[in-house]
Amino acid sequence: MSKKLGLYIVAVLFVIYAAVLFTADAIDLSTADLGRHIQNGNIFFEALKYNRFDIFDRLWHTNFYSYTMPQAPFTNHHWFIGVIFSFLYKLLGFNGLTIFNIVCILLANLIMFFAARLISNTQIAFLSLCLLLPLTCMRTEVRPESISYIFFAVEFLLLALYKKEKISFKALLLPYLLIQLIWINMHIFFVFGIFLLVAFFPKNFFKIFIPVILISLINPSHIFGLLIPLNIFHDYGYMIAENQSVFFMQGRYPYNPHYYLLEIISLANLIVMYFLWRNKNLDYRYLIVSVILMILAFKTNRTIPLYALALVGVFAANLFKLKLKNCHWLTLVSILLLISWIGFYIGLVKRDISKCLFDPKTHASAEFFLSNNIKGPIFNNYDIGGYLIFHLFPKHRVFIDNRPEAYTKEFLQNIYVASLKDEQVWQNLEAKIPFNVIYFMRLDNTEHGQPFLIKRLNDSSWVPVFVDSTNIILLKNNQSNQELIKRYRLPASMFKVVK
Repeated sequence: MSKKLGLYIVAVLFVIYAAVLFTADAIDLSTADLGRHIQNGNIFFEALKYNRFDIFDRLWHTNFYSYTMPQAPFTNHHWFIGVIFSFLYKLLGFNGLTIFNIVCILLANLIMFFAARLISNTQIAFLSLCLLLPLTCMRTEVRPESISYIFFAVEFLLLALYKKEKISFKALLLPYLLIQLIWINMHIFFVFGIFLLVAFFPKNFFKIFIPVILISLINPSHIFGLLIPLNIFHDYGYMIAENQSVFFMQGRYPYNPHYYLLEIISLANLIVMYFLWRNKNLDYRYLIVSVILMILAFKTNRTIPLYALALVGVFAANLFKLKLKNCHWLTLVSILLLISWIGFYIGLVKRDISKCLFDPKTHASAEFFLSNNIKGPIFNNYDIGGYLIFHLFPKHRVFIDNRPEAYTKEFLQNIYVASLKDEQVWQNLEAKIPFNVIYFMRLDNTEHGQPFLIKRLNDSSWVPVFVDSTNIILLKNNQSNQELIKRYRLPASMFKVVK
């Protein structure tokens, strides 16, 4: 085996290990969307089994899981990923879903590496991938967007191949249409497939653009499903962390190195593009892709991995145009860079791949709730909504869940948030809805979550009966709950306020 081949094998193994290390993370069902996605798939399969096609309309177009706003219009733009997640969960369990998520992100990175290699060379593409790997693997939760990364990378590769005249128009058109058909029913990031098409503006553009738009209408909401990216990111009346800007998150988490890495590489790419522009050697396709996605990434941090994936290709292409020599020292530098990233994750972040397995204790609060046949209505916080939907639906519906677009701004701001912050609003809400149980993700770190729990724990009309590392259940201190309260009441000494 040649030294060159041996070096590449070592490099690839390091990339795989680093990507798994960065991405491997245990599923926290108490705060994740995953439980709702799986339930979407479960309901889809049940409806098919019993020919209950009327359920599809409610699942696709209404706030299906809430008792507070059950008929509120909602465009379920991610319904098909629920079918995939449900199937995988039944086949492989939560740990299987974690592995599936890791594989998706790893594949997206490798596909973008091949795209970068096509438009630069192997060494520069590898350097670009190693620089950006911590960002492309930044969001570790099992989400629909992990498959979006694969679709994005494949379409970027297809357009790069077509630009280099490596594939025919037909070889571009058919897979692009198939991807967009699946993608629009899986995740809202389908819009970036259309964006790439516009940015690359390939030959015979309208011959592919028009079919892509038409096939994107094949979704349960048709034109509204196609246009949803234009109106989904509005002011919900409730702050969503993943939709906040990089600078907001950097102010809140000043020691998170991801944001500094993002800023440094973005600046480096802009500087390289400036020199290319001065030398009249700038490819405006890559300029449009990188600048537009950079603005989006800095504006909403949830798009950082997608921008980083694009930058694997764009930054490599720009470095290549600077006439960097095809030297093996670039591969060695990349390996050393990866070793540094790995050392950081192991030493400072304490990321341990062995700890990415799902903890069955996560189910404990739901098992307690169901085994004791606790009655509703439930008052729950935003984060735990997906967990409750997974465990309790259809027997119980939620007060709220983590789909802000499924609730009105008035509800989120003036009912949900106001009831947590204002004691009078809470009492008025209790008078309107006879809550029998408060079911909270007790680590709610919003400014109003912990103060609300402290008030309820000091409120004699509510009694804590269950608590674990993530969730807490309080029962209304009424006659119907006395037997459970007598059996499970938790002493006040268990709880204390800490800074």
